[in-house]
Amino acid sequence: MRRVPPVPISPPLRRRRRRPGVVLAALILGVAQLAVALVPVDPVIDRLREEHQLVYRSDQRHPTEVFPRGFEPNGTGTNENLLDHVAGLSNGDDTAFVSTTTDLGFAKDWQANAWVYEIVPAGDYVDVTATFEAAAGTADEAVRTEADRLLREYGYQSEWAAVGDIPRAHVVSAVPVVERDGEYVLDEGGRLLNVAFDADVTPRAARVLDPEELAFVPCTASPQSAGRLTAGCRRTVDPGEVRERHRATWEESGGTADLSLDASEVARGDKVIAPLPESAATLDALARGAGDASDGAWVSEFAGALERDLDTLEELSLSTRLLERVGGASARALSAGAELLPYAGLVATGYALEQDVASGDDTDLLFDGIAEGLQVAEAAQPEFVPFVEVALVVDIAVQQIVDVVRDAFGPSPAPPAWEREARKREEVHRAAWDDAPLALRQHFQDELETRMRERVRQSVEWTVGPRVDGATRHDLSLLDAARRAARTEVFRTTYAVAKQTGQPVASRAAALEAVDEAFRAQADDRVRARGGQLLDAADVLAAQTFAETVNGRGLVRYEHEFHQTVATPYVQALSDRLWFDFVNETRPPRVFSPKQQAFLDAKYAEEREVKLGEIRAVDFAAGLPSPGGRILAEDALLRYVPDWSELYAGW
Repeated sequence: MRRVPPVPISPPLRRRRRRPGVVLAALILGVAQLAVALVPVDPVIDRLREEHQLVYRSDQRHPTEVFPRGFEPNGTGTNENLLDHVAGLSNGDDTAFVSTTTDLGFAKDWQANAWVYEIVPAGDYVDVTATFEAAAGTADEAVRTEADRLLREYGYQSEWAAVGDIPRAHVVSAVPVVERDGEYVLDEGGRLLNVAFDADVTPRAARVLDPEELAFVPCTASPQSAGRLTAGCRRTVDPGEVRERHRATWEESGGTADLSLDASEVARGDKVIAPLPESAATLDALARGAGDASDGAWVSEFAGALERDLDTLEELSLSTRLLERVGGASARALSAGAELLPYAGLVATGYALEQDVASGDDTDLLFDGIAEGLQVAEAAQPEFVPFVEVALVVDIAVQQIVDVVRDAFGPSPAPPAWEREARKREEVHRAAWDDAPLALRQHFQDELETRMRERVRQSVEWTVGPRVDGATRHDLSLLDAARRAARTEVFRTTYAVAKQTGQPVASRAAALEAVDEAFRAQADDRVRARGGQLLDAADVLAAQTFAETVNGRGLVRYEHEFHQTVATPYVQALSDRLWFDFVNETRPPRVFSPKQQAFLDAKYAEEREVKLGEIRAVDFAAGLPSPGGRILAEDALLRYVPDWSELYAGW
């Protein structure tokens, strides 16, 4: 069961004068509805409650909407991944399940402004808690660990997940949830019984899925057969594809890293360990004159040290236990393919270093891709930082070590392809720097328009929409009452004629159809009229919102906020990329003395201030489009106007 924002109750509609016949029909309908609410409880329902054979669902929709249709999965209903459903990853889009619970207290306390529906679980249900408990009792340690985590997070919900729809005939009743003294309670006096409930339906036990169907851990099986209820096997990662994606992103975004090969210097900094300690120690010995780079023994010693360090890095990067431990600590599932991107940097690091460092043909390219992958992991999931920083430092250290080794045996010229790529990257960054003022103004206007659209949408959703919905339902209820009265008059008249003549009236059916057709036409007219009112109101809201936003103090505040939170960081990031391009124009990268570094830092800081001054001089509101058309799509607005053919299917 998922939390959704509370739906506000529409304000009372203005009282209108009604014709006497319509008033009488409305009173009759009201008495009939009251009679439904006060129907004595069926003994079958009593028995189901006493034997705890019901499940419950908290829903903010009114019984007049739920009783005629039952419950359906959200969205397309195509995602049969139970883990996605429980974790809330699919509920707003495509889940194939409808959440219920066996715990009445949990359903009551779930949300305000809601109804708790009693349901007979006569369809296909999965006992989520029992499924996780079964997995927690398996012999596989990884499965037990994941199942224990799921039980801790979701076990208290006592969920029974219905597979597919819950028919209206399975819904017993609905009772409103009200707040009293700061607590949610069930208002039994407001309970409504569902007249469509079938007392002959029989409860069924929920299924308990086998742990293998949930794919708690990686598997090597082929893709699942169609229709199998499973979370799916974890997708494999193609290191080459990951490396190429990271390389392209790295070239567009740039990056920086501080590094020292001196273990003692690194120990005094923020890094956890010295990068590649054995290889660094070997190089330090060479720098102190304790070895000869042309000596075969030293080469063998360094090769052995580098191999041992790479083995350590591979164990860090490719350890399944490490990935599962970190993923478990961060409460993230590891099964979805889209979620593998943050882990791909770690996985690709060990693989690429082991397989490609020795080749030497495209070492720089590979290192760029690896480092970018690790930085993606840092940005996407901060809980990886303690692991990623070590690997990131190691990655850049290996690059410098390889450069040192190459220089020891004679420098090799940078390949022309690298030079072309470096120049192309710098041109892209320089163009972005030059275009920053206009690009930021466009971004500002796009964001402002999005904010205005959201304000209008909220006004429609919380105020205008519910009022139009309530007014339309009121119109249709009056029309339905009048239609019923007209049909009654047709029956009465034709019955009198038949009684006098002794012959059945052949035109009765045609007369009834004519009545229904007339009221269908009136219903169409009322719905269209209400829809037009809604569209007009939305246009007025859009114009008001635009005027308040552009002409009020809100624009000044938003522009100030934009400069602080968007423009300044954007200029800083562009400056960092240009610095990266400058440092890496040569191989090995440029290294500066403290005095040179201070001078360059001041120079780049001055350039940033000049650029920020150019941006502040831009009129961000210039050319801001006025809402000449409809700011929200018409179909998105008209969904607030109920469809009479669904409410009154018998017309």
